[in-house]
Amino acid sequence: MKATMIEKPNIILILTDSQGWNLIGRNNYIHTPNLHKLSETGVTFNRAYNVCPLCTPARAGTFTGEYPHNAGAWSNDMPLWKNIRTLGEYLQKTDYETAYMGKWYLDGFDYFGQGEAPEGYDADF
Repeated sequence: MKATMIEKPNIILILTDSQGWNLIGRNNYIHTPNLHKLSETGVTFNRAYNVCPLCTPARAGTFTGEYPHNAGAWSNDMPLWKNIRTLGEYLQKTDYETAYMGKWYLDGFDYFGQGEAPEGYDADF
């Protein structure tokens, strides 16, 4: 019997700030045909909850799978603790190529951090 190779799916995680549930593809004011098409062929979260309404703690929970107070970033402009690993690091260990763009917040600086790729993400991207 020949072993079959299971293909790993591509993963694109899109996060936005201050966006309500009703602002993509479900109203007459904002038209997002490409995001709508992407959601039809991928996985969408119809009921998603966040651990904190602040940027840094919310991202800490999303990217570490930990409560923000367990990851070190329980308020804005606080870095993750050094021993905390992120989604990018876990994905790289399974041979995914990872990239990150946009606001990071998880290094203890403002929106774009220090302008360096976080650990676990391609520095050249």
